[in-house]
Amino acid sequence: MCSSEQPCSITYPRELSVVWDPVTRGGDTVRGTCITSCTQTDNKAPGYTWFINGNTRWHTHQFSTTKSSFDSYSCAVKGHEDLRSPAVCAEGESCWSVNYVSRRVCALQGSTVNISSQYSYPTAHMPKPQVFFTVTKGYVEHRIQNIPRMEYHESINSLTLMIKNVTKSDSAEYTFRFPGDYTQLLFSGRPGVTLTVTDLRVQVTPSAEVTEGQRVTLTCSTSCPLADSSSYIWYHNSRAVSPPESHHKQLLLDPVSRQHAGSYSCAVSTHRDIKSPEETLTVKVTSPVMSAVRLALVCLGLVAVSVCCWWMWRKKTATTEPNKHVQTGQPTDSQYETLAMSPATAAQGEPAEQEDSV
Repeated sequence: MCSSEQPCSITYPRELSVVWDPVTRGGDTVRGTCITSCTQTDNKAPGYTWFINGNTRWHTHQFSTTKSSFDSYSCAVKGHEDLRSPAVCAEGESCWSVNYVSRRVCALQGSTVNISSQYSYPTAHMPKPQVFFTVTKGYVEHRIQNIPRMEYHESINSLTLMIKNVTKSDSAEYTFRFPGDYTQLLFSGRPGVTLTVTDLRVQVTPSAEVTEGQRVTLTCSTSCPLADSSSYIWYHNSRAVSPPESHHKQLLLDPVSRQHAGSYSCAVSTHRDIKSPEETLTVKVTSPVMSAVRLALVCLGLVAVSVCCWWMWRKKTATTEPNKHVQTGQPTDSQYETLAMSPATAAQGEPAEQEDSV
């Protein structure tokens, strides 16, 4: 998703997973393989990067470890290390691991956001650790606690951070952490969840000032992609637009008329109370006087063309008629009669010929 004022942002599907196979039957060693359904454009086998507890360790397709390891493992295609597979344990759920429901969250300013995680820890670790989230802005990481707008909701091996009435200053990376001694504190679910807070804006194409009869497109724009299932509501002069197409991200006015002029705003159906700032659409109407002048000019043009065509036809007719009397060879009986006419009779025919010419 791109706009003229905001950079492009892309959400990638996760198509990576770690598969375990025993190296020897009944042994304590297992082999991990990074599996992906993606194909390379150059038809070459992709390289892989392995992570132990979130830290880079190997650049290989497979590796071996013991079942009793308390470490978590994930992998990524080389060159795309930020797109990792879910972290898994070597055997069962007895290890330190963290996974997020979504690593990228796009939220409307003023809405409530839930950042959810699922975790596991060694069963030998008792009691259960008191997990929490941290927020990183720049290079500084702060533990989230005792903040009125932020609440924790915990269930079995699951922790959700709820942030109410988010603002653009809340845009940051949120990371799940295990407390405890120095070794455990080094392990965290990094990279964490990137939260981007956006507002709504109405963009008018081709411009906010158009002439009646043009095609106008209104777009409800955001700086990051909302859920694909988002339904929109358009408002014209503070009243909801009723046509079914008004539920789309774009509102098409084709052709635009004077009734479409006014202020427009938009909202997401799940957050009707969060509206975009109003954008005014000005529609210039063609003047009745100018319309009459244009019609008169068209009529005069048609009359002029008709007169020209008639004059050319008459000129062609006048040119061809005298040729009808031009003959070769001996004169016919009718010609003798014409020649025998008296001067007075011939003079009587001149006005008729002159009248035809006129």
